[in-house]
Formats: sequence, structure tokens, C-alpha cells
Amino acid sequence: MSQKMERFTPAARRVLSLSQEEAERLHHSEINIGHLLLGLLREHESIAAQVLGDVGTSLDAAEKVVRDAYLKEPASTQAHPIELADDIKKLLELTVDEARRQGHQIIAPEHMLLGLVRYQSTWPDLFEALDLDSEIVRQETTSLMTLYDYSHIPVE
Repeated sequence: MSQKMERFTPAARRVLSLSQEEAERLHHSEINIGHLLLGLLREHESIAAQVLGDVGTSLDAAEKVVRDAYLKEPASTQAHPIELADDIKKLLELTVDEARRQGHQIIAPEHMLLGLVRYQSTWPDLFEALDLDSEIVRQETTSLMTLYDYSHIPVE
């Protein structure tokens, strides 16, 4: 995956960093799909955040859903390191595949959102709790993506 990480745009890398911050802030031991959703919402200037906002998802609502999903788990007492959960590893593979499907060499937050839509079956309650329709999210994301030239987005 490290070679593929080089293809992640600064915004996509920020999403991953923000996801880790969310896991730490919520005292969770792993970064999972819920934390990635929070990271996507916090990366305000991305197509992913725009789509999520357009379909009515707020950071506060998503945070409550993620927090509620962990009520049965004890809070992590570890300061570091926070690991990537298996579902995030799979989601990142789907993210890379989404970029490939779109014919894009780079990986942006919107590719992560498309990967999340494909992989939301591991957290079906996440989309349901936020009243998200995966097909509408996919359509709106791909529609907005047609407005951008992904060949000129830097990855450094």
C-alpha cells in the first residue's frame, strides 16, 4: 500500500490524518470506517465533504453515530499507536480501485467516499443512521468529479 499512498493528494492524506485525530479524540484503539467518514467531513474543501453536506450529513450527526457504535467497547487507554482497522485497509484498497475505475492516477477524498459507498456493507448502520442513500452519494460524487481535471492535481 505504501507505493499507492504516494498517489494520495494532500487533501486525501489530510483525511487520513483527521481520521486518526478523530479516533484519538474519541479514545478509540483503531481507525475505522466511522473515523474516515468524520475525516471526510472535516476536510471541508473536498468534493466528498460537499456531497456529504449536500445530502444532509453533518459532522455532529456523524460523530454521534460513530460514538454510539462504540458504546459497548471500553475506551482505549493507549496514547499511541492507533492501528488501522481491517475495514479501513479494505476500504483503502477500494479507494485505489475507484481511482483506477475513474481513470485517475491520483487518489483524492472523493475516491475515498466512493470506496466508502462500495464498502459500507461493513457498517450498514452508519449509512442508515445518517439517512444516506449510497446510490445518491455515488451519483452526486461522480457527477461533481466530472467538473475537475484530475491530471493536474499535485500529490506532493
